[in-house]
Amino acid sequence: MKLSTLDLNLLVAFDMLASEGSVTRAATKLHVSQPALSGALSRLRTHFRDPLFVRQGGRMRPTARAQQLARPIAEAIATLREAIEPEARFRAETSTRAFAIAANDYVEAVHVGRLLAAVQRVAPGVTVRTVRPPQAFRPPEDLLRDGVVDMALGLFAPEIRPRAELLAQPLARDRIVALLRARHPKAGRRLDVKTFLAVPHISVIYPGEAQAGFFDSVLASRGLERRVGLTVANFTSVPAIVADSDLLGLVPERLARAWERGHGLRIYELPVQVPELPFTLVWHASRQGDPAQRWMRELAARELGSAP
Repeated sequence: MKLSTLDLNLLVAFDMLASEGSVTRAATKLHVSQPALSGALSRLRTHFRDPLFVRQGGRMRPTARAQQLARPIAEAIATLREAIEPEARFRAETSTRAFAIAANDYVEAVHVGRLLAAVQRVAPGVTVRTVRPPQAFRPPEDLLRDGVVDMALGLFAPEIRPRAELLAQPLARDRIVALLRARHPKAGRRLDVKTFLAVPHISVIYPGEAQAGFFDSVLASRGLERRVGLTVANFTSVPAIVADSDLLGLVPERLARAWERGHGLRIYELPVQVPELPFTLVWHASRQGDPAQRWMRELAARELGSAP
């Protein structure tokens, strides 16, 4: 399997198949017939001695070998394209590109403003749309794979292992803290386990999650169970509800700090161990070589990568 024996045009076909997940769509993007692209795939399979892409659920899913190849091939083609086709280079200052970013309400409230301020400074014609992921602490694998979003930003639980074709870059860290209103009858100097479990909680459950959320799973692994008095679908509503009730809220610390002053809230260390959550940028390997997406990822990493 030497490079000298491979028609380099086949790598362009591979890159497009990895990106589109469809022979038909890839052929359209490459301006070739579907039989021609099917023939290219057959030659690729022969060369790499691997099926590379298998049909599953209406899409061509990459094999483990294809996942291994996707990133370096995408990077190599992008580098060549920028060198040979100057018009393919991404020029932020004149671009009107629209980016879609998977971001939950916490990310929108705490991080998106900084990112958009940076975008507007250097690329005034670029627009950004956020898409709500189905789960709070898991990368939206399907949205990334299908190209619905260009990348995802979120607090993704470290014990969750996404699919191999997803690439990730940790940017910062945050931790979960407890919130009570300052005049709550149980608001002492510290929050002990007994009080933590006795006070009714606000549970945040996203539409794509089971009835038991991330925190319930963490507590269950420690043999504990909390009382849930209210279930909501957003983190950003929790501080306002805590301020007007005797409920206890669990939210990322950066969100809690934004609400603490002027709203009569008190922040507590959790009396049970909950892992810190890395604030992470995630993208699909098939988009690794896209110059525009690479620019946006580098901008996000530069603007949002910071100490907690």
